[in-house]
Amino acid sequence: MSYELMLSALMLGATAMVVFCKQMMHAVIASSVFSMFLTLKYFTLNAPDVAITEAALGAGLSTLVFLVAIYKTQEYPAVISLPDFLSTDRFLQTEATRRDELMRVLVEHCLADYPQAIRDKATEAVKRKSDTQQINLGRGFALSHARMDSVSDIHVSVGLLPAAVRYFKGDPVHTVFCVILPDAKSRVYLSFMARLTRFLEQDAAVAAFESRDPQRIAEAIREFEES
Repeated sequence: MSYELMLSALMLGATAMVVFCKQMMHAVIASSVFSMFLTLKYFTLNAPDVAITEAALGAGLSTLVFLVAIYKTQEYPAVISLPDFLSTDRFLQTEATRRDELMRVLVEHCLADYPQAIRDKATEAVKRKSDTQQINLGRGFALSHARMDSVSDIHVSVGLLPAAVRYFKGDPVHTVFCVILPDAKSRVYLSFMARLTRFLEQDAAVAAFESRDPQRIAEAIREFEES
């Protein structure tokens, strides 16, 4: 087998690995190997300038960019699943309707496993955030959130109000989501909120939350995830 034919066969094999590898990291490595073989191919064609460019950009810079991208996105779960954040114990039937009282109740429920000092700090953080950024999600849903490095993960509690009240500017709300998260989980939080928003757009979701029945809400979430 000639040298050029062998290079062509190796390039074809590397290409197949890029296409069929199930692991992203393996595909990136195979792509880098393909670029190295292509660099050798250009040398055999008497194109050293093109070969050097391919080695620098294809095998070098492009591989580095892909590796950084994988590292930066590795904290994402493969698929955001609402039940991971909204289990039935996250829902709280509360009679509180005043904002400050409701914030305290929701934070206490959200961070029940944390020391009181952290819960007090979170309550103040949520109140401050609500004063400057009032988020009415529409259709009777509102959101209060705060970032705190004192917590290690995303914590959610959901207040099911006895009746729709004018909690924030805009339409009255019957459900308030309270989310406490560390800065390190900001990307996961955005993915969770994107999926939650799609769920809340459904009429079945509105009816489930208006019922104030955690089991019915959980069933609506399950049906959404399976659809």
